[in-house]
Amino acid sequence: YIITGYTENIYSPWNKYGLIIKLNEYGDTLWSKFYINLDEIYGRNVIHTFDNGYFISGTTDYMENIYLIKTDNNGDTLWTRKYQPEGTAFVLASATIQAPDSGYVNTGYSDLGAYLFKINKNGDSLWCKYYINSSGSAGGYDVQFASDGGYIIAGVTSAPPDYQSAIYLIKTDANGDTLWTKTYGGSNSYKTCASSIYQTNEGGYIIAGKIYDTLTTNYNI
Repeated sequence: YIITGYTENIYSPWNKYGLIIKLNEYGDTLWSKFYINLDEIYGRNVIHTFDNGYFISGTTDYMENIYLIKTDNNGDTLWTRKYQPEGTAFVLASATIQAPDSGYVNTGYSDLGAYLFKINKNGDSLWCKYYINSSGSAGGYDVQFASDGGYIIAGVTSAPPDYQSAIYLIKTDANGDTLWTKTYGGSNSYKTCASSIYQTNEGGYIIAGKIYDTLTTNYNI
């Protein structure tokens, strides 16, 4: 197993370092690595890459930047990139997949809405698209390839008539341009949010997330 996150320096409590931990099949630690920068680093997602290394997506302090780390198989840094998409006041990376061209596609949320961010295999920016509905808010929590070569993003938005949080799906083409969006839930009784999405064999989608019962303040998975 491979885990990412962050750790806090107990001697300097305001310093947070990106973290990756490699475990064996029994959960025993094989190695761990820390990633230190002038910014605080929060690892949010890690994937195994085609070259047998790892790719970490996360954010810096105050959610000002997307922070990306490419490592080899031992967790040693090959390159890092920091991006603040133009026009954003805050941005937070949630999930990444590797594209067939060995580049990477990242989703998350920002003050401009959910986003899809494509970079090449060296970490150079190719394009960034934003998605927002009529309520003016949206965030992406997971992204997967679709069978037609595009992408499917699962996340959250607020939806009428009550403008509570609701599951938000965004289907795009290979360039990140919107094909369709769908909203599910969101009422004064229940808030909903999608955390993960997967395309099934028959071409549909299965979504996992949470429902928040506003009447009893209980979370249900």
